[in-house]
Amino acid sequence: MQYLVDENGEVKEIFKEDESVARLKKGDRVVRGGSIEYLLGTITVKFNKFIKVNDLACLELKKYGDYIFLLFQYVGFADGILSFSNGRRLRPKFLYGLLASKRKNGSTVVKELVELEVLHKHKDGRTYYFTFNPYIAVKGNRITKELYEEFKDSKYKTLGDNLLNVSRIIEER
Repeated sequence: MQYLVDENGEVKEIFKEDESVARLKKGDRVVRGGSIEYLLGTITVKFNKFIKVNDLACLELKKYGDYIFLLFQYVGFADGILSFSNGRRLRPKFLYGLLASKRKNGSTVVKELVELEVLHKHKDGRTYYFTFNPYIAVKGNRITKELYEEFKDSKYKTLGDNLLNVSRIIEER
C-alpha cells in the first residue's frame, strides 16, 4: 500500500502497491512506510500554549521548583521575556507578589533565581523586566539571537550532555 499524507501526518489517500502515483507539489514530502505506520498509530496533540522543559535542569533546581513552575506560563515565545499573554512585560512588583510565600518574600526569591541563572534582570528606561533561561524552559522551537547570547554560557546548557551529571543529579534526589 502507498499513502498520500498531509503536513499534519494524516492519511489523505491510499493507493494499491502496483499503482504509480506522482502528484507532488511544492512543499510536499515523501514519507516512508515505517513513518506511515507510526502516524496511523498516533494522534497529534495541539496546545495553544506549549513549553519545552529541560527535566535535568528542573531536577537540579528542585528546591525552586514551585517558583519556576509558576513562571512557565509567563515565558515569552522565542524571546523568553516574562510577560502576560497580551505582551505586557511583568513588572518586578507583580513578580515579587507572585513568588512571595510564607517562607520567603518575593524579592528574595527573584534575587536567588537571578543568582542561579534562571532569570536575567534588564533595565529598559525606568522599568525593569526579566528573561527566563531557555536552557531550563522555552516556548517554541527557536529563540532570538539576543536570548541566545544572554544565556549561551549557562551551566544548564550542557547539563544532559554528560551521563555523570545525570547520575549525580539523580543521586542527590
